[in-house]
Amino acid sequence: MDNNKIFDPKWDFVFKNIFGKDEQIFIDFINSIFEDKNEKKVKKIHFENNEIIKNSLYDKESRLDVYAILDDETHVNIEVQIRDEEGFDKRTLYYWAKLFEGQIEKGDDYLKLQKSICINIVNFNIIKNDRCHNIYGVANLEDNERFLTDFEVHFLELPKLKKVSYNEMSKLEKWLLFLKAQNEKIMEELSMQDPFIGKAMKTLRYVSQDPETRALYEAKLKYELDFNTAIHSKQRQIARKLKEQKLPLDLISQATELPREEIEKL
Repeated sequence: MDNNKIFDPKWDFVFKNIFGKDEQIFIDFINSIFEDKNEKKVKKIHFENNEIIKNSLYDKESRLDVYAILDDETHVNIEVQIRDEEGFDKRTLYYWAKLFEGQIEKGDDYLKLQKSICINIVNFNIIKNDRCHNIYGVANLEDNERFLTDFEVHFLELPKLKKVSYNEMSKLEKWLLFLKAQNEKIMEELSMQDPFIGKAMKTLRYVSQDPETRALYEAKLKYELDFNTAIHSKQRQIARKLKEQKLPLDLISQATELPREEIEKL
């Protein structure tokens, strides 16, 4: 099975308890994104409640949004997306539209609207190039002249992180590797490389000791493991039926995303 489509509960845990609560860590992370594209530094932020997000433990989407207003009044929403789902591109536009439209209320005028940026951190490839960080805006289709600069969408694709030494990595790449890290050793090494990543690591350990937070984490872990098990079971059922119809194993593997070796044993 494609590991890019298996939920890692640490993501949700990190974003809820670190990036969504600690201003210094959030500012360092957001500046690493803007620094990668030579944009201005953020000095302060204000966290906002995001009404787009459902609060249920069993939401259909495995994600957690962090919504903040920067010191220049730019509105930023960061979304973590684990699984590659159909319609994700349209959902990104919908979330940007809600972020922009949500700034005004009855009686306001359009001049109140500020630049809005949606940042998508994804554990799958969505853009057809080898760059880890891609930014989209509005431009003239004839000459690429930028227009409507209030619209901006970023895609940060973890699978495109290049395997290089820590000394060769940008600050953003180190943050993304921290999010992607599958073992404590890598996280420890990154903590030694950057003080803010080190603070994020300490915060992660601290909140892990809180009984209520740990209980929620373990509940989400159990739910996601149950979910993944159910998906895997369904894939096996479909593969078994296709195999009974004498379809080629390679075609069954492509349709179900199961390894050929597993299908042979069904």
